[in-house]
This record gives sequence, structure tokens and C-alpha cells, in this order.
Amino acid sequence: LVALVASALVGSLAYRATGRELAASTDDFLRSRAAEIEQGLRSGPRTRPGRATDRLENAADDDSIIQLVGPNGRRVSTGPELPVVDASTATRSGWFENIEIDGEPFRMVSRSTPSGSIIQVARSTAEVERVLSRLVARVAFISLIVAALAAALGWFIAARTTSPLRRLAAAA
Repeated sequence: LVALVASALVGSLAYRATGRELAASTDDFLRSRAAEIEQGLRSGPRTRPGRATDRLENAADDDSIIQLVGPNGRRVSTGPELPVVDASTATRSGWFENIEIDGEPFRMVSRSTPSGSIIQVARSTAEVERVLSRLVARVAFISLIVAALAAALGWFIAARTTSPLRRLAAAA
């Protein structure tokens, strides 16, 4: 029982630490991508002058969805439209939130620009959830093995310790 509780505790701590690390990594990616777009280091969605429809030039990599929201509320996106946050919510450092697009979990940052536009970058967190799910399964499996080994070791030690008492009781 002690081994099972200890394994569960270690597993829980590993799950939480891994979850925090993966979330921080996702947030760093989103923050960096939004800054790259604002600084012009990476092309985001752009409208082509003279066209009735938006055309995305030099779209973002497949690892994220980028959306620009102009001061007038007009949106241009490299993928599905993202939920627009209020301009007062989108701070210069970025407002992070978890969203869902077509049933898939995403993490999104909304960052305001000096011009009054909002840069939004979203990244799927499905892989993060799969990693954490596999971690839970592995920790559970290892905990069961540790508990079984601890029970077998306890039975062996108890049998060795009580063996002289059993012989004495049988002789009496």
C-alpha cells in the first residue's frame, strides 16, 4: 500500500510538472510567433489591394493559425476564424486562453498592437493532451508493477521472518 501511494504521488507530481512545462512551451511559442508577426519577421495573413476577397500571402506554417483583426474589426486568418477578444483584453504582452475549434483544443494568444489591431495566434494542444494521457497510462502501469513487487517482497520477508515461529509452533 505504501509503494502504491508513493508511486501515485510521484506520478501525480510528474504529471503536473510535465503539464506545466508543456503549457509553458506552448505559451512561449505563441508569444514568440505573435512578436515575429508584429515585427515583420514572419509574414502573416495579408489582403491583396484591389481584390474583393482576402488572399493569404506567405501564410504561416501548419503549426499554428494566425489571425489579424483590424481596428475596424475586419478579420484575416490563415485558417478557421478565431474568436475575437475585446481590444481592452488583448494586452501588449498577450492574453492567453484555451479555445476549441471544431472539437479540437487550442491555446490562443491575443496581442494588441500600437495601431489598434489585434494579432491572434492559436496552436492545437491535442498533442500535449496525448502526451499527458500516455504519461498517465505509463505511471499507472508502473505503479501497479511497483505495488505487485512490493507485495511479493513483503510476502517473502514475512514468510522468512515467521518461518522459525511456524517451526516452533509445529514442534510444540
